[in-house]
Amino acid sequence: MARISVVTITYTILLALLFLLSKGWNIVLFHLSRDQATNLTMIMAIVYLCYSAFFLSTDFAQIS
Repeated sequence: MARISVVTITYTILLALLFLLSKGWNIVLFHLSRDQATNLTMIMAIVYLCYSAFFLSTDFAQIS
């Protein structure tokens, strides 16, 4: 699980930096409303669960 967490955080940071660079840092919000923070948390949880499922399912062929 540590590998999954590290890879997910690394990919998220890398993609976020590339996205911010491509937009010229114009979309950075320093103050999030409660609804925006809730939506961001839900999106990150979905991404984390998808990555976790992907990494766990890649080993199924080797287990059997």
